[in-house]
Order: sequence, then structure tokens, then C-alpha cells
Amino acid sequence: MTRTNVPHSEPHDVHIVAEIDGKNKSISFDHSSVTGRAIREKAGAPFTDDLTCLVHGKPSGGNIGLDEKVEVLEGTRTGDGSSGM
Repeated sequence: MTRTNVPHSEPHDVHIVAEIDGKNKSISFDHSSVTGRAIREKAGAPFTDDLTCLVHGKPSGGNIGLDEKVEVLEGTRTGDGSSGM
């Protein structure tokens, strides 16, 4: 999953690419703080599926829990002490 956004000074959408059953699905949020549940729900993924950030194509930070908040800032994720989204 990769995420991109624009600087905080402007209204923006946060774009996330989720891999579901081997296919990439682009989803957007109008805010940068989202939960693992919201990402799975919008992507159409079962709540039991793992959700992990990829950095340079490799998993980083472990599984994002359903109720874990993820903040996307300048291409990174924060919220659980890890970074590098």
C-alpha cells in the first residue's frame, strides 16, 4: 500500500493504493487520519485481512489493526510509533 498527499495548508485528499486479491485498488479520503477499519471498508477488503504499509515494496510497521488510527503526512504514516509509509 502506498499513500500520497499534498501539504496541510490546503484542503486535500489522501490517496491510498490497496492490494486486494492481487489487484491494486485506489481509494481516497478527505482527511489524513483514518483507521485500519476505514481503509479496509473503503477498499472492500474483509476485516480479517492484514493491512500493512509498503516502503520501497517491502512491508514496514506490521499489521494495522482495525481501530488503529493512521495519520498520513508527507508520504509517511504515524500513530503507532512507526514511520515510513
